Amino acid sequence: MPPSLRKACHACTIAKRRCVPQLPQCSRCAEKGLRCTYDLEPVTNLETDSSRQPHTTIQSPWQPLPPIIFDSVASAHEAAVRSYTSEGYEMLPVMANQDTLMLVVERHLRPIPLLTFRQRTTPYVHSQVLLASKQTSATLILPDVDGSRTTLGPDPVFLERAQQHLLSLEIEQLTFTEFLPEFHRLAAVLLSYILSLDRSSPDAQMPPILLNLWITWTKHLHMTLPRTLSSDLSAWQAWCTAESARRTLLYVILVDGMVEVAQKGYCHYRPMVESLPFDARTGLWEADTEEEWQAAVAAHGGVESELISWAEFIGIGGPEPRGDYDGMLQRMLLMIQFGRAAADLQ
Repeated sequence: MPPSLRKACHACTIAKRRCVPQLPQCSRCAEKGLRCTYDLEPVTNLETDSSRQPHTTIQSPWQPLPPIIFDSVASAHEAAVRSYTSEGYEMLPVMANQDTLMLVVERHLRPIPLLTFRQRTTPYVHSQVLLASKQTSATLILPDVDGSRTTLGPDPVFLERAQQHLLSLEIEQLTFTEFLPEFHRLAAVLLSYILSLDRSSPDAQMPPILLNLWITWTKHLHMTLPRTLSSDLSAWQAWCTAESARRTLLYVILVDGMVEVAQKGYCHYRPMVESLPFDARTGLWEADTEEEWQAAVAAHGGVESELISWAEFIGIGGPEPRGDYDGMLQRMLLMIQFGRAAADLQ
């Protein structure tokens, strides 16, 4: 009597999907380009006992799925929810809306490197965090030009100097409040290279040493995020550092996506990104002095920290700005979510 045979391949079993066993691949694995294996040769309705001949299972080479393109975060999120299983994601949506990308780049991303090196508040790090840094040479601080907010990026000589400074740092010896501003300077250098790439040239690429540094520092950021901050910080300094840390987690996902776009022309959707929290109260984030910050806290009922997730913020309304929440980061999130409809209202 033949042994009991597996009725489904491993891929279908893990995904808890119906399997129609056949060789060399079941229909589902063939359609999705998945690796199709069985513990034992399957019995299929394509053969009879008399016609089946002994043979060795031939496994076709695994081929990755072609990218499935979505035009917005919302549509990618819906697809991710549909494809989620108890074992994880069956497929990861990718996004490649060039119109939205260019709007976000020109309206929000291009100024970030200069703002960072001028020690000004960006959507992701507060100026007080940058000004508190004791590691950075004065030659890596760009002065304002008549208060200009020009969107031209730092020049190549400056970027090379900044890169060498960052490579010289031993981040394990830095406290978190010392590391955070240097991390944003690294992100500013990397973003500058991405925005200056000539995508019409097949040889255009980012410095590998910079990409490797970004990967290493990102892991270090996640490993060293503190639960508490030094008691030497004032309430305002602690809030600026904590809020910058929260926004930095959003920034990492954005820069990772920009790296993918530069390399592939599209980026993968990061599941759960909409659950990351931040403080959306514009007055607190854009305060330049502790007195301004305290006044903004008082105007919001004396609550020093009031967090909201990206998903909750988007759920407040449509593509239009949100009153007390009408800040730099918030406008960027609206544009990423709603595209040109949000851009036309900003």
